[in-house]
Amino acid sequence: MDTKIINMVLHTCPTCSKTFVQKSNLNTHLNMVHGAAKKRFTCGTCKKAFYRKNDLLKHEQTHRTDRSFKCTECKLTFKTDGNLRGHLRVHQGKRFECNICGNKFTRLDTLERHKTVHSDQRNFRCTICEKKLKSKFTLEVHMRLHTGEKPFTCLECNQSFIQRPHLKRHMETHHGEKTKSYTCAICNKELQGKRSLDFHMKTHDPERKFVAECEICKKGFYTNQNLRKHMLVHSGEKAYGCLYCEQKFSQRSSLVIHQRIHTGEKPYSCAFCSEAFIRKDYMDAHIKNVHTKEKPFECPFKCGKKFTLKSCLTAHVKTTFHKTPSQVACKICHKTFVNENNCRQHFRKCHV
Repeated sequence: MDTKIINMVLHTCPTCSKTFVQKSNLNTHLNMVHGAAKKRFTCGTCKKAFYRKNDLLKHEQTHRTDRSFKCTECKLTFKTDGNLRGHLRVHQGKRFECNICGNKFTRLDTLERHKTVHSDQRNFRCTICEKKLKSKFTLEVHMRLHTGEKPFTCLECNQSFIQRPHLKRHMETHHGEKTKSYTCAICNKELQGKRSLDFHMKTHDPERKFVAECEICKKGFYTNQNLRKHMLVHSGEKAYGCLYCEQKFSQRSSLVIHQRIHTGEKPYSCAFCSEAFIRKDYMDAHIKNVHTKEKPFECPFKCGKKFTLKSCLTAHVKTTFHKTPSQVACKICHKTFVNENNCRQHFRKCHV
């Protein structure tokens, strides 16, 4: 069946021909770049000036010390009414559930955006490079790569970003705005932000069901997106090329980490010394090895060995002829497996 392809309409500056995804961004560009706009709005505390009053109001929040907006449910306090409203969704509960994977969300629009993960339809087409995307939102973000739009600006240093999460990460690594850490009550893993913790906790749910399966190795996945990433292992495709050398990668995240070797960027800084690292796990290992001397991963075969990283424990088990203990049994044939994931794959392959 044919699907309707929706194209994105761009807004072009009549003076310099620069294009924008949103008309409001074009208007801001016209005013600031080609108009007579001046930074008329000045912060009374630090004297920093802004083009728009709204930007000034956002900036002024950084100077506030009072937290006058109080949650009536849990007594937490916030600097702004907007932050309080966002927090209140926690108490309202996640009312909108995905009928495919069971994920729950506090907002309907977030659920609708999430459902595109399970769909293979790409009805939104970029008019510049012909790439097809799943939703209007992802198309708008993609178009910024062509237009150069960076609508999310740091109020501290004026650096701009394509996406809000990129700005948030910048604020955390360069201006000290740290996301609250949460610790998993089951495996003690530390995660940044409540959302990361919620997603991680699902990995411990024995009732969680796979929504996709690799046709080659029969490995199960909880999202179609993870399956697509996994398929690159079998195809050998490396679509992400380094801008500084000829090395290529199958995952974009691997490319980002690799390019830090060329740029010298080390966004993860040790809280105990001046050392900085290109990866968070490198920083965590450094802190445990050098500062806290923490070795939380103990050999399950009671040989007395303890390790800083789980990967080191895994290597130890393999290289010292330890056999991994079988912990999970199939309810049909009683065959045992190392973990729930392997047991599920066996059940789907042999008993379904």
